[in-house]
Amino acid sequence: MGNKDTNRVEKVIYIKGKLKLLSPLLVGNGEREFTDNDLIKDSNGNPFIPGTSIAGSVRNYIEEILNEEKESIDILFGGEETGSNQSLLYFYDSILIKEGTISMRDGIAVNDFIKVAKTNEYAKYDYQILERDNEFDFKLELCLRNSFKDKEKDILKILAIIISELEKGNIYIGAKKNRGFGNIKLIGTEILKFDFDSSEMKENLLREFLEFNWDKKFFKVSKEAFKSGNEFMDLVKKCENMNIDTHIKVPLKVRDTILIRDYIVQNTDVDSKQLDYDDRLIVPGTTWAGAIRHRMFIILYDLGLTEKQAKEKIEELFGYVNKDKKSKASRIRFKESVDLDKSKFINISRTKIDRFTGGACSKALFEERVAVNGDVFLDIYIKAQKQWEIGLLILSIYDLMSGMLAIGGEISVGRGLVVAEDDFSIKRESILINGQPLCKEDEKKYFKALKEEIGSFESI
Repeated sequence: MGNKDTNRVEKVIYIKGKLKLLSPLLVGNGEREFTDNDLIKDSNGNPFIPGTSIAGSVRNYIEEILNEEKESIDILFGGEETGSNQSLLYFYDSILIKEGTISMRDGIAVNDFIKVAKTNEYAKYDYQILERDNEFDFKLELCLRNSFKDKEKDILKILAIIISELEKGNIYIGAKKNRGFGNIKLIGTEILKFDFDSSEMKENLLREFLEFNWDKKFFKVSKEAFKSGNEFMDLVKKCENMNIDTHIKVPLKVRDTILIRDYIVQNTDVDSKQLDYDDRLIVPGTTWAGAIRHRMFIILYDLGLTEKQAKEKIEELFGYVNKDKKSKASRIRFKESVDLDKSKFINISRTKIDRFTGGACSKALFEERVAVNGDVFLDIYIKAQKQWEIGLLILSIYDLMSGMLAIGGEISVGRGLVVAEDDFSIKRESILINGQPLCKEDEKKYFKALKEEIGSFESI
């Protein structure tokens, strides 16, 4: 009898809605049929998001922001210890609602010091992505049994925070999350809550539960379950923003032209073109990360650190994967930037150069499409930030603002300058840290911390 009472279902909550991609998505299938990392697809050839990917990303995020709630999180998601309970949550696979656009991006491994490709087998790679603005269906189920009734309040609070953070767009899934990919937002949320712990439970509530169908309109289900779901939604709406990352936001202008190559050039009259989405230029998070990382390394080296010391400090923030397959996750995330308005593009013809002789190839011209001007935001998020890291980032951003640091390709012919103003001026107050303009006092504080961090190496 005791075991039967322990396993009695007390509450079941059904949550559905749509997951909208705020940035491109990369959830790989481990195969290399079309690229070095192909998207996972269903039997119809459409990308989908496995429930395991959603569950893993959500759990990782919740553990970071609610580290003091580890016991309740382990109960909700299932523990790793022997004898632990299975997960109370069931994340369904998210299926693409409409056929989406699959694109290809590429990357290159770069040497920090000399800024050229590393000479190994995987220095150049490419991968498939699903473009932003696509939508997936979202289904989540919670089954709470009597054995965890004493933890019910904590469990429901964590579930409410999960839904709230999904609705705020604070969670990323898939690969390259720290380089702007996989940003999802839950929209059109609907909730049903079947509450069975009341002795006055009506028979029709149990019947509705047993006959439950995801495809049925939630408002057509029992009024009691629908009302209880709305009450839980009120709890979700009361949740505060739990994102604890330090956010740095900087408005920038493309000074002249920019070329971050899109290597899939089909049905066009050009040989290469600027990466774009919906006729708006794109600066990928990988581009921002590569440029900022390299400049931070050079600054540390110029300030007196050895190449090894500078690399170790950079890896504290950007993470690494070494030859022994040991790794450390990046603590810094760069969002993908999209031009705020429709971009202007122009075609430019150039003479093809022989890479061996350095001279012009006979009768060889190639045409490229570059973006002209444009306004973008540089968005950086840092976990567990240290003041010296902010100081180093500010110096790198100043180099961007003043035209000393270019991004993308063909920077040797003047492309890729993204500045604060047309006159290459440095605008300290343009840098927003957690929504507040950078003031002189905070700037001094961050630079002092950087100086002390550099000075700590002098005694080694």
